[in-house]
Amino acid sequence: LSKGRQVYFGSTGKAAIDFFTSQGYECPAYTNPTEYFLDLVNTDFKPEQQKVVDTLSAAFSSILKPSLPKAEVNDPAQYTGAQEAGYVGRFLILFQRMLHQSVKNPYIYLVRVVMYVALSFMVGTMYSGVGTTARESEDLLEASQAAQSL
Repeated sequence: LSKGRQVYFGSTGKAAIDFFTSQGYECPAYTNPTEYFLDLVNTDFKPEQQKVVDTLSAAFSSILKPSLPKAEVNDPAQYTGAQEAGYVGRFLILFQRMLHQSVKNPYIYLVRVVMYVALSFMVGTMYSGVGTTARESEDLLEASQAAQSL
């Protein structure tokens, strides 16, 4: 690809060298063909190479077009394939995906367990020593004082 245009796609090695040679761009001796091809189609540093890209792209598309199968025209409005899954189907699909993820990454669940234990410890220490005075008090003043002590 060069500037979004396909210059060559196919086998590497002799087939690629033969294609570029047939277009008049023979790879010099003792040169890596891949580096030569990239230098040939790179227009970032040599804008004059755009003519080469145009030539190679036109040659490749003329070779490619006869070999491509004819595309089918698909109208999305006439698609009657799969229907929407129900609630149970969605649940089963998501549950299966979750099981696959848990098998692939068991350490994530270990991290979650550690995180929940740490969170419960923090919340527990936040409320330790508060007691039950706010729940047992019938007096509004005592209840508000107990709530403020939090």
